[in-house]
Amino acid sequence: MLSAGVIKKKVATSKKQMPVSSISVVYKSQQGMWRGFVVPYDVTYEGNSKKKVLEILQSMRDLYVQGLYRYNSPTHLSDVPLSDDEDIKVFNRISPELLKRTLTGNFKFESKDLYAEAQLPA
Repeated sequence: MLSAGVIKKKVATSKKQMPVSSISVVYKSQQGMWRGFVVPYDVTYEGNSKKKVLEILQSMRDLYVQGLYRYNSPTHLSDVPLSDDEDIKVFNRISPELLKRTLTGNFKFESKDLYAEAQLPA
């Protein structure tokens, strides 16, 4: 019993010490599908609608972050470079505008063929 209490306390402490920030992006790909990714985890998903891709991507991100918490955020999992060339191009194109908006308290960017949102620690 005592060791379980210590483990719970340690997990709760590590969550407080480990802020989690990420950016989720969903865009219309060159192939015509909706594609999404999460930076810095390189979590990706493709589907037929922006809404569905965003829902699945957010769920995948939440599960990924839970895994990071569980394993104390190892570097090889907490900072993974994007692997898809189109994702890299989209991220490089939107990141200056998203950063500017984030600094003014607006964590979202949306257009007809793109949606991006920054998730910052509370």
